[in-house]
This record gives sequence, structure tokens and C-alpha cells, in this order.
Amino acid sequence: MLIMSASFNLLDRKRLKGLLLFCPVWVLLFWGCGRTVESPEKVLKCELVSYIKSYPDSSFFSQVGTMQYQDGKIYLLDEARRDVAVMDLEFSDFSLIGKPGDGPGELVRPVGFYVEKDTVYILDGGTVNVKRYFDSEFISSFSVPAANDYRFFMNKDTIFLSAVTDSTFYTKSAESWQRGDLFTLVLAGNVHDFGNARRNMVLNQRHLVKDSTSLYGITSSSSLLGKYDLSSNKQVATFDLSSVSLIKDNLTYEGSQPYDPKSYYTFISDAYAMNGYLYLLCSELKDRDKGGFRVNKILCLKTEPELQLDVIYALPGEIYTSFCVTPDYIFATNYSNERIEKLALPVSD
Repeated sequence: MLIMSASFNLLDRKRLKGLLLFCPVWVLLFWGCGRTVESPEKVLKCELVSYIKSYPDSSFFSQVGTMQYQDGKIYLLDEARRDVAVMDLEFSDFSLIGKPGDGPGELVRPVGFYVEKDTVYILDGGTVNVKRYFDSEFISSFSVPAANDYRFFMNKDTIFLSAVTDSTFYTKSAESWQRGDLFTLVLAGNVHDFGNARRNMVLNQRHLVKDSTSLYGITSSSSLLGKYDLSSNKQVATFDLSSVSLIKDNLTYEGSQPYDPKSYYTFISDAYAMNGYLYLLCSELKDRDKGGFRVNKILCLKTEPELQLDVIYALPGEIYTSFCVTPDYIFATNYSNERIEKLALPVSD
């Protein structure tokens, strides 16, 4: 296992969740954590502390899709290996949850996971169910109505999943749900109109993250964010990211390109929520035609009393595909350098 420390600057989520490819779908993803950079918004540069490139058996991380921080541990799903790696904040005390296979507790095609205390819920797209592990041991599984690589979460015994209909974008399903029982599903969330039925189905998929009382639905290709009450499912607030210069520039770039109903740009490739803040990993498109495409800025928004941009964190690499946040660090998958990075979270003045 290779772990490197650094006191110097160095230089898809899934399917590089941002470089293109979906029918001719162009999926694009953003640049750039001490000191403030001259900008209408406050931009803080993150410093590289250390990184890890491989597992204890010397195999390399290859397709990290989701990351989460929980109780002093970093969890990450490598979709190619079909397991979840668990490590402490120093990249040690390493363990694995799940393994490839078709048997009980084995993973056919894991597409995401969620950690709640000592329980890890792994969403398996191959079997369309969730495998539940406690203290790294497989406990049970339950069926779900959908399985994709957008973030999901558990709230008590209910799973919240991105699942688009013509009028809603998420579904609530109890662990006791039986496949085929459509009447007990709760469908909610206001969809956006992207021009036609096919685009609406694709582009209304959302990353779902939560705080104590609210759900946030983040679409990858729109500047609009929605905040919903976890219990009533009613939308309680919206925020238009087009007021942020980086997103505004992305929208301008998108508008300057020839329209293709089969193509779209991705502005937000991953999302995370912690301690009253919403974090969005974004792309920067304006210099794409000059080779300057980047996915390395994280928008940090306060969630109370209303959604409001607080600061922008600029990561030192070029393209990142997933991340999570601790009280003191950002851990992020650097796609360009094929490694997991630990970045110091700078303190705003």
C-alpha cells in the first residue's frame, strides 16, 4: 500500500462522470484549498497533505464512485473491485466490506453505498437490492425499486433513491418493501423541463443528500437546487446557482454551443452534506476547447437560515470524481493522478 505525504503543492464520477459519453452525450465536469484568490466570491486553495494510490495488496484504486466520512473513518466504493474500503484519516487501519460474486453478501454490480453509524448499506445494481453490513459482516438484504449511481441515503428504515417519473425525481421505499408493490412507494420531488421526455428522464436524476430534517436534490445539469422536508416531502426552498460566477460561465458556454437533444453538459459531478453545509463538486467548461477543462472546485453553501454560497474550495489537481468532507479535511479521488488525496480544509477569514 503506497501512502505519500506532501508539504508542497502538486499538482466520475463513474464513467468519469464528467467527460463525455452517453449516446453522443457529452458529460462535462470544474478547477482550481489557504489563501483567498481575487474573485467576486471567496476562493480558498486546499493544500495537499498526503495521498494513497493502492490497497494493502498493492492493487490500485481504479473506479472509485462514492466516498463518505463517518465517525473517524473514510469509506470508499471501488466499483471495479466490487468492495468498499474502510480506513482511518491517516490511510491506515485498512479493511474491506463486501466482495465480488453472486452469493449472499456478495456484490454483482455495486453502484453506491451509505453509512449510518456502524451499518453500511451497499446498493447493488446487478440485483437491484441493498446489502446491509454491520461491523463489516453481512447481515441481510432488501429489495429496492431502482438502482443507479447517484447518491442515496437511509433515514431510519426508509431508503431515499433517485428515480425519475414524468413528474417526480425521488422515491421513498421501506426496507420491508416487496418488489412489484407500487402502491406503498412514495414518489416526490419537482422535476425540471429539459426540452423533451428523454432528456427529462436522464437529466432529472439527482444526487440525494440530507441533514437532520431536509433532503437536497442536486441535478448534474441544472443550476437549480431543491430543498425538501424529509417527512412531508414538500419543497421548502430553492437556490439558483447561476448567481455563482463559475456556474454562470458554464451556462454561458453551454448556450454558445450547437444544441443537440442527445447531448448535455454536467456542471455538478458529486454532492455532500455535513454540519449545516452543502458541498458541490463542479466542472469548469469555459476553457474546454483550449484544453483547460477542469473538475476541481467545490462550492460550499450554508443551508440555514437559507441556502447561500459561503466559499469555493479550489483543489490542487485537475479532475476529481468523488469526495467527502471531515471537520478538518477534504478527501477526494484525483482521477488525473489516480489516487485518493487528503487535503487540508482551509479556514475562512
